Amino acid sequence: LEGIVQSKSLSDENDRAYLLNFVCLLAIRNPRLRESLRSALEQTARITIDLVLQSKESYDRYLKSARDAGSVLPEVGYEEMKAFFESNAYRVEANRVSQIQREMQVFNDILPLIFKRGWLLLRAPTSSAGFITADHPVCLFWSDPKMRGGFYGPGLGLPGTDLLFPISPRLALIGAFEVRDGVQDVDANQVAGFNGGLIAIAERQVYARDHNFVYSMQPGEEPRKASHLMSDDRFLRRKSGSDDQ
Repeated sequence: LEGIVQSKSLSDENDRAYLLNFVCLLAIRNPRLRESLRSALEQTARITIDLVLQSKESYDRYLKSARDAGSVLPEVGYEEMKAFFESNAYRVEANRVSQIQREMQVFNDILPLIFKRGWLLLRAPTSSAGFITADHPVCLFWSDPKMRGGFYGPGLGLPGTDLLFPISPRLALIGAFEVRDGVQDVDANQVAGFNGGLIAIAERQVYARDHNFVYSMQPGEEPRKASHLMSDDRFLRRKSGSDDQ
């Protein structure tokens, strides 16, 4: 990262490769995606348990099958287990090692898609406060704003998508299948648009070098000052239920 910041380019292939691997890791290994995978696992588990508890006979068959396979299960009667299941007084957790293994399998599938994109290195003007970052710094959007908020979201392997990633207050990346590698100097309005994209995807927090940054969260929107962020409903909605500041 320091080499890229100093050279203000991605001409060094090793630096570029390390950076894109880092982007891919952050895209896969983050609390939001991990919770999404856990939630999907929980939904699947609830459906499975519901089927097992359809009758005492099906429950007994399941216990016998599991024990025959070597599982050590506690002695819990059908009625007691059914009442516990219907109480929802539990949470399904994924095995951490298995989850990390699954993430790395996804990483191996996604990394080639990251490298297939063309990458523009965006350079902010020295007159601006520059780029910010956030607790979810890898941001994927439809290139066409009209597609945003549609029936389905963008995917890392889909054309017509932009992948944003901030490197430093002066440098940021935007990757797309339709662009060639290069360097682009951007103006203050474009920096504000980039910052707005990160704010829109942020979980609860954004980070900046100072409080002078600007952002815009809609195409054509007049850039707003950082001081407006903590009263901006579009950001506060993402923070609802959290005491983080």
